[in-house]
Amino acid sequence: TCAIIKVLLHQKNRILISAYTNQAVDNILIKLHKLGINFIRIASKDTVVDPEIRSLTYNSISKKLNIKDLSKKLQTCMIYGCTTSSINHSALSNLTFDICIV
Repeated sequence: TCAIIKVLLHQKNRILISAYTNQAVDNILIKLHKLGINFIRIASKDTVVDPEIRSLTYNSISKKLNIKDLSKKLQTCMIYGCTTSSINHSALSNLTFDICIV
């Protein structure tokens, strides 16, 4: 999966990675993190996210950045990860994705 994501990312695709469980989403995102690939993890609360990538959640990032920098980060990020139940999160509402991996 990570190899496919790297190819898609190289082709300038914005990618949404989604799964039914937090663990399934986190398993892929942790592998991407170890490869040095940036992403934003969307979750209803940070405590459901694996500690290894908890600092990369929308909630964590939004606490560190002002509105302008957060907006820029959201627009330039090419990979987002969330569970299927978090797909309607406000951070995703103005974004479009080229590829969705479920």
